[in-house]
Amino acid sequence: MVTYFVGKEEVTAYLLDFLERLNAVDPFPTIWSPITCSGNVLVKELLELVKAHYPGWASRVSVVPIGISNETKKVHFLTPSPEQEINGKSVLLLDTAIHTGSTMRGAVAEIVKMGAIDACAYSLMVKCDSSFIPTMWGFMIDKT
Repeated sequence: MVTYFVGKEEVTAYLLDFLERLNAVDPFPTIWSPITCSGNVLVKELLELVKAHYPGWASRVSVVPIGISNETKKVHFLTPSPEQEINGKSVLLLDTAIHTGSTMRGAVAEIVKMGAIDACAYSLMVKCDSSFIPTMWGFMIDKT
């Protein structure tokens, strides 16, 4: 297995590229759902870049974090009433890495059950043999 180390400058460049591409998405996702701790780190970085480069977005976006049960690997939301926040909205799922794709597939299934009208996903890194390919990503790595 090869480990890739991505520096802060590279991550910032990938995220700025993502935000530029996100600007063209219609409908614009107003619910941003980071998945686990790594997704929370990613959304924090994104929101800082939003403030600097797309300040009008800040009032349009709500964050609805997602957790994963350690034992069952089941997706759960970390806000009191995610159904009310997600129903009828376009949702952006965020994670730093997609390995197998099972977590992202589970998150998509849950937001669809809650009535999301649209879903898109971003991951900084995607393994090329993942069973889930997000709408947008930073870079893809080989499975070796």
